[in-house]
Amino acid sequence: MIETKIGNIDGDSWEELCQQVYKRRYTTYQEMVASPGDWGIEGYVRGEGIAIQCYCPSKLYSANELYQKQVNKITKDLNKLSEYKKELLDRIGTNKDDLIRQWIFITPNYQKNEILKHLLKKEKEVREENLEFISPDFKVLIHTIDDYLEDIVAIQSLKGEKLSLSESYCQTIEKVESHDDYSNNIYRKNRVRCTNNGNYSEIKHAKLNEITKEKFIFGDKLIRNIEITIPEIYQAMAGIINQYESEVEELCCTWFGSHTELIEKIRDQLKQRLVSEDKVKNSISNSDIDEVVDHMISKWIALCPLEVE
Repeated sequence: MIETKIGNIDGDSWEELCQQVYKRRYTTYQEMVASPGDWGIEGYVRGEGIAIQCYCPSKLYSANELYQKQVNKITKDLNKLSEYKKELLDRIGTNKDDLIRQWIFITPNYQKNEILKHLLKKEKEVREENLEFISPDFKVLIHTIDDYLEDIVAIQSLKGEKLSLSESYCQTIEKVESHDDYSNNIYRKNRVRCTNNGNYSEIKHAKLNEITKEKFIFGDKLIRNIEITIPEIYQAMAGIINQYESEVEELCCTWFGSHTELIEKIRDQLKQRLVSEDKVKNSISNSDIDEVVDHMISKWIALCPLEVE
């Protein structure tokens, strides 16, 4: 499963969504169910000469890995047009208006334009097969989420699904390595927290520094464990946390209460946002949510944007 601007998707949900898009767009769309077999197209539009094939990667790959996965899928499925030419001819026919003029590879995104070179290569190969159900001007195209975004939004809205269009919901929770600057920030800010009416407690300051660093370290381990074991919940948490993080600095700039009240307010608001998300609340224990919140407070103290005076 991968996180996209339209939410978490996998191979099955992506194919289902593509089918819904084409059924919405074309009354003559015919779904090619994989029974008795998969013949290189998910469906075709009669009278328009359009055939589609869907592909969603199983996880987030590097640009090179994604390119190779997509190239392999395109090659395999276009080769099936020749391999299953009799079966496809029996279902598509030879009517001039129904001949396949466009074979569209629909994938959430692609990152290397080299794939366009491969499309042209495979297009030429298919034309040279002179298949009866393929038009002489046959083209191979690649489409992404952006080509169908209006349709997808309409479909998801009708299903009552929440849309996450903010870029913050496509990010991860930043992993931070140990650095002297972070320790300096913790020391400086915690000194303010341990000073009351001009009275500074060195003992409390040292202890608070230890607590802050522990919450920083152990909370990060928990977050990485969530990322590995339940990635869908991790993505939901990342969206909430990243969105709220963008508000913390502004809150600090306009805050005129005590530093203790500021930190408590940030802690309460972040936890409330996390438990308000059903996917998070139903999958993560309350104690783990508290640990995540404590980690983010310590992280924001170490890195900013949480500034106390």
